Amino acid sequence: MIDIIADQTKRPFHVETFIHTVLYDALIGNNDRHGRNLGFIVMPSSIVLSPIYDNVSYLGLESGKMLKADFNPSGKIGTKAVTSNPGMKDYVEEFIRLGHDDIIRAFHSKIKLPKLIEAIEGSFCSDLMKDALKRMVTKRLKELANALA
Repeated sequence: MIDIIADQTKRPFHVETFIHTVLYDALIGNNDRHGRNLGFIVMPSSIVLSPIYDNVSYLGLESGKMLKADFNPSGKIGTKAVTSNPGMKDYVEEFIRLGHDDIIRAFHSKIKLPKLIEAIEGSFCSDLMKDALKRMVTKRLKELANALA
């Protein structure tokens, strides 16, 4: 997908946006990012990656006591090593293999757990949902950090 985005848009920014999107999806547990959830806008003089859409966490499908479970939703965009159900570690390894280590490290440095927790706490979600989201992003940030170590 990176090659297609780079070839079509001719802009490194769009490749970076795609990588950030995949990492963000892994962070929040969005397991529905696939080729039909990405698009291009074709203009007379250029092609650009469309704004990102369909960014929901799998946890939004759960309710009640189920939210106390340890969820581990995986992605839909396969990697060379893991063609189905890749996780945060798999994506980090794939993007590093493809030479995008700097983009991953920049993404990681921008993510501040206290700010995420603050945003979750200030949301309209139930307390069970808030706790589930906090557990997921905390776990996923650790996976990201460990994969970069």
